[in-house]
Amino acid sequence: MSEAQHQTNQDSAAVALEALRDMRILIVDDNAFNRDLLASILEREGFTNLETAKDGQSALAKIASAPPDLLLLDLIMPNTDGYEVCRQLRKNDQYVNLPILVQSILNSPQDLAKAFAAGTTDFLTKPINAPELLARTRVHLQRRALVRALVSYRKRTTVELERARSMQVRLLPTRTEMESFKTAGLSLAAHFEPSSELGGDFWGMARTHRGDPIIYLVDFSGHGVNAALNTFRLHAIFQQLEFGAIEPGEILVQLNTRIAPLLPTGQYATVLIGIFDCDRQIFSYATAASTAPIVWNDSEAPAVLPSSGLPLGITTRANYESREIPFPPGTSIMFYSDAATEAEINGEMLAEDGLINLLIQLLAEGKDGDAMVAKIAETLHIDRLGALEDDLTMVVLRHELSPVP
Repeated sequence: MSEAQHQTNQDSAAVALEALRDMRILIVDDNAFNRDLLASILEREGFTNLETAKDGQSALAKIASAPPDLLLLDLIMPNTDGYEVCRQLRKNDQYVNLPILVQSILNSPQDLAKAFAAGTTDFLTKPINAPELLARTRVHLQRRALVRALVSYRKRTTVELERARSMQVRLLPTRTEMESFKTAGLSLAAHFEPSSELGGDFWGMARTHRGDPIIYLVDFSGHGVNAALNTFRLHAIFQQLEFGAIEPGEILVQLNTRIAPLLPTGQYATVLIGIFDCDRQIFSYATAASTAPIVWNDSEAPAVLPSSGLPLGITTRANYESREIPFPPGTSIMFYSDAATEAEINGEMLAEDGLINLLIQLLAEGKDGDAMVAKIAETLHIDRLGALEDDLTMVVLRHELSPVP
């Protein structure tokens, strides 16, 4: 280690020690001599933010009004003893991480077990050994500072993650935008549910130059900040595209050409994009390694459509195949992210077959698109107490019997 590095480490340690000396210590003992002895030892070491209490009740009152960073607590006191002080403090979430350094003449294994069961953090045996007292005081104050920093960081991170999730949700079409497809005779139902982490799902809408509706669903690999940033990148690219009279496969080529140079190695997106030809009543679509869309109509059960193609971001030279299916009135198609098929229900992955069976059941019950996606989402949560492990996106597009003006 160089002399400069050694000096830097010494300076950092000095700053850290100064910060510890400003932390508040409450000394609780029914014996005035013991209180003064502990305070004098700490003062000689530079600790100045000291306060004392003569019994358990006054200690609890002082803690309630101004919580300390360390509690030096005698166990044997009249009325409210140290055991009871520990128990009352540990019942309060505010004091769960408060270090309690007990000092007592009782030091048998049974006494120690009782003290730790009550909530003691550490134990000093009387008569007090000054170096040991100072060493343990420093250790517990350092841990207190670290816990406080971690709690602050977690709160800040939670707020930032919530803001990022909110920004992702704002990428999605509004209800008004969804209802704009009614002029083409289409109805839309959608469900988006963020996972416990930042994810990479989003879906959107557009129109070709002649007004034909376009719908797409994107699922980026991974979770966290990188996946979220990638959604913003690709969403911005979507907004810049000129949707002329081109095939869905050509749109994927354009997207891939633009996004691939921006993605770090190992990051990619699966995409499904479709266009409804209003005049021919044809739905054309293309996939980039996405989940397979599912189509059904009033006379035919749900069926999985072919899906192929490389994910976006693998290579700039990828090509994508456009496919067409008839899409007359009464036909519906479902886009979904892989969370819909990879979630486990009763210990087994739902998979495509399970999703198909669930759709058949919901159709038999007469569920419309909104009720359908809501019920599927509810089903995926049967075995879960919290959020899903991956973002869940589902979109159902239906060609109604007649356009809505």
